[in-house]
Amino acid sequence: IENAFEDWSTITVQDKFHLGVNVPPSYLLNALCLQRLEQYGRAFNDININFDIEITERQLLDEQGQKAVEEVRKLGIQVFIDDFGTGHTTLSVLQNITFDCLKIDKCFVDTIGLQSVNAPVLNAIIDLAHSLNIAIIAEGVETEHQCSLLREMGCDFGQGYFFSRPVSSDKFETLLLEGRLFQ
Repeated sequence: IENAFEDWSTITVQDKFHLGVNVPPSYLLNALCLQRLEQYGRAFNDININFDIEITERQLLDEQGQKAVEEVRKLGIQVFIDDFGTGHTTLSVLQNITFDCLKIDKCFVDTIGLQSVNAPVLNAIIDLAHSLNIAIIAEGVETEHQCSLLREMGCDFGQGYFFSRPVSSDKFETLLLEGRLFQ
């Protein structure tokens, strides 16, 4: 989180946007984590960035972690479940916490257009998110075809090489100032 803030604190942002930072569930168990998250949430807001955390699903989110998620949301920080479908988040955990977004893992996006066991899982995850009335981000979108089908299926957002390869904060600022992002 510190590194992300250091990178972004020097960039001038006109239109507010979201910046998600991956946080393992074990970080939420640290006694100082809520104080740090609150501090960084305010600091990012001051530079016109909505700071969100992405809970990596590859570790179990136990009862203490679930309570911490609720506290994070009370701070005004959105919580995303990252890599959904590949880790330890069970449907019972989803019933016990409130979160803002599911990020569908790339392995499911890769099945678009293929006859695969994972293809119906992609549909089920999207249907689940719709029934929970939460946003959906598809990770690993690499082609226009994938992007188009995911939009038709009701995905709210996509991320991946189709939109941009990873860039440094300096390059991002240049693209942002030139108006070449988010088109």
